[in-house]
Amino acid sequence: MNSGQSSYVWQIASETSVSMDKNGNGSAKTFACKVSVIASPTAIIEQLNTEDPNAGDGLLGVVGAYGSMCGERLGMKPQG
Repeated sequence: MNSGQSSYVWQIASETSVSMDKNGNGSAKTFACKVSVIASPTAIIEQLNTEDPNAGDGLLGVVGAYGSMCGERLGMKPQG
């Protein structure tokens, strides 16, 4: 980067879940964890962001009731 900082992005986990209804119709959903880091020129992490783009459907997904792929893969415990 022009400022001397470095930017790193990893997708550290990806998992696909397949389900079938009673009529034999199937659907698949992929869960992933994306980690973005910005480090200073001296390699100190200045910013770290995680993304769980498929945390779940509806209100329960919004509040994290289904868990977090990033939390699971990074060994983080739920707070609250």
